[in-house]
Amino acid sequence: MICKPRRWRLYMPPTVNESEDDMLAELNRIKNADFSEGQKKPRGWTWTSAGDDVDWRPMPKSNNGHLSGMELECTDTRSGGFWSQKFRCKKEQFYRVEAVVSCDCARDDDFGGLVVQLLPYDRDGKPLKPFAFEPLQQAHEYTLRGYFKAEEGMASVEMQIGLRHAQGLARIHDVRVIPIIEPESRSHPAAIPPPPFAHQPPKAARSVSIITSKTDR
Repeated sequence: MICKPRRWRLYMPPTVNESEDDMLAELNRIKNADFSEGQKKPRGWTWTSAGDDVDWRPMPKSNNGHLSGMELECTDTRSGGFWSQKFRCKKEQFYRVEAVVSCDCARDDDFGGLVVQLLPYDRDGKPLKPFAFEPLQQAHEYTLRGYFKAEEGMASVEMQIGLRHAQGLARIHDVRVIPIIEPESRSHPAAIPPPPFAHQPPKAARSVSIITSKTDR
């Protein structure tokens, strides 16, 4: 159902100027992407937990250049919790999913850690095949990136991000779901690698003239 992207890429977030930041904020399908609106109940987000040993708290804004966001803490691998938000998607549209995160946790199994997953639904609210990315255990202000395509019958997608089968801390600094409306090399300053269509194809020629200084040709 979903066009599976390559594995998550981990890289240091590039420097983005204010105008590019504003552009991304307008295109982002996720509301309150940095959890800055609503300290006790972040606007647009829903919290779901399993067990009593997981909790969350908003991270204070800082003026020293470090990112803020939401912090999760779990003290028992049998507990877990995640934030979720649902957005509508357009048929045949490609989307880029990004989450800027930090985490320091120990997992209980191969599925444990900081998890980002997408749960698509059809027009009747019936769940379709989910898509989850590889869990993350150690990172500092890193960006996870992946792509998916809204296939036929897909009407909405629920994005979930949180801790599962893991003990430790996780911080969600920013979350983005950006529609790809033009080649990535132009739509996003940090697109890696450039897609095949980022470069102009060679032009076809009707004839070719060869000029040489040799008299025997």
